[in-house]
This record gives sequence, C-alpha cells and structure tokens, in this order.
Amino acid sequence: MELLILLLAWSYSPLLSLTDDLDFSNASLNNKDRWSLRFSFLNLYFGEYLIQIITFNLSEKQPDLYRITNLSDFSNFIISQDKINHLESDLFTHMNHLTEEELLVEKEALQRQLSDDDNRMNLAFNKINIYTTIILGGVPILLTVLNEKIVKFIQNSFFTDKIASIVFILLIYFVSNLVIIILQFISILGFQKSRFSDLKNSNNKKETINWQIYYDWQVKRRKVYLFVSLLKIFQDWFIIIYILNEGNNEKTYSKYLCNKY
Repeated sequence: MELLILLLAWSYSPLLSLTDDLDFSNASLNNKDRWSLRFSFLNLYFGEYLIQIITFNLSEKQPDLYRITNLSDFSNFIISQDKINHLESDLFTHMNHLTEEELLVEKEALQRQLSDDDNRMNLAFNKINIYTTIILGGVPILLTVLNEKIVKFIQNSFFTDKIASIVFILLIYFVSNLVIIILQFISILGFQKSRFSDLKNSNNKKETINWQIYYDWQVKRRKVYLFVSLLKIFQDWFIIIYILNEGNNEKTYSKYLCNKY
C-alpha cells in the first residue's frame, strides 16, 4: 500500500516525476500487464492536460524536450471512422449467419450492455456533482474564513518557512486542478448516436437495429471510460491534498509544541 501511494504521489509531482504514458500519468504498476514509464524534470497538470518538459521515456529510451498529453485523445476514449467501419463490417458478417431468434437474443444482450453503461455514467455524474457542490461551494467559503490567516502567513512566514511555503504552493496548485477538472467535465461534449433515419431507410431493419444498438454501446462505453478516468484523477488529487494537508498540520503542531515547551 505504501508503495502504491508513493508511486501515485510521484506521478503527480511537479518536479522529477515518474509517470506512465499508457495510463495518463499514474505510474502504479498494480494490475497492469503493460506500461511505458516516463521520467520528467517538469510535470504540470491542467485538469485533463499534462505538460512535461525535459522528459525521457524509460521504456523506449526516447528523450523529448517537451510533451503535451490530453486525456480525451487517448485511444481508449475515442472511436475513429475507420474503427466504426471495421466494427460494422464484422458485425454484419456475423449477423448474416444468425437466425431471427439469435438476432433477437443478441439484441437483448446489447441492450443490457447499453443499460449497464448508462448506470455507470449516471453514477459517475452523481459523484462528480457531489464533488462539484463541495468544491465550488466550499472553496469560496473556506477562502473567506481563512482569508486573514492566509494573508498573515504570506506576510510573516512565506519567505522564512520554506517547507510550509512549498506545501502552500502545492495546495494551491492541486486545488486549482480540482476546479479545472470540474469545469472540463462540465464542458465535455455529448456523443454522436445512431440515427433513426438510417433504420427507417434500411431494407434489413432487424440487423440494422442490432448494429445501431451495438454502435451506441461502443461509443457510450468509451465515453463512460473517459468520465470514470476523470473521476479517478479527481479522487487522486483529493488523496494527495489530504496527505499534504495532514503533513502540514503535523508540522505546524510540532512547531507549536516546540515553542510552548
């Protein structure tokens, strides 16, 4: 567990970070059969965007001056027209060998898959909505309450207590990323669904409806993976902020005891 937390924190570190190109940064090797580790001197996140400067892929032994990654561009979350055409061709070839009863059975199975992903998407939306309420509602209130303490800290300790200053800057950076992820999640575009006109004009409606359900499932499945990945990154930021805050509180308490006794 300690190693997993270390790798998680290391992958989100702004300096001298270890990330995985195949998993949008998270260098944890837990439950993975493939990875592509990358070491970067500068590692900056802006929600679903990652900017790495002076970076080196350890697996491929390939250096780069800089690298910009967008989570939404990962092949796991998008489906190209070539992929769609390939899926359509394979499915119709498969359906040509099925009876009408078998077509009906597969239609019901596809509808169940689509329904399951609807439930997963709704669950991700509900969790993000809860986090959105906490962050967008709580952060302004917290800043208002702690405004005087923050100003005093900047005036009295920011340039003298280096460790506390670094933690303070990191907390601002990580909390900002929470807000950015929420805004990016809200702005994610919907996905293109199958059209009723295609079914209406089809000469083989039983096979066409199966293809349309299959297409909708393939597209939605990738969108759900994107939402779940954003949610996971959001939760990772929460964990790191908690660790930083607890470490800072322990340091502050220790300093208080030293001054008192």
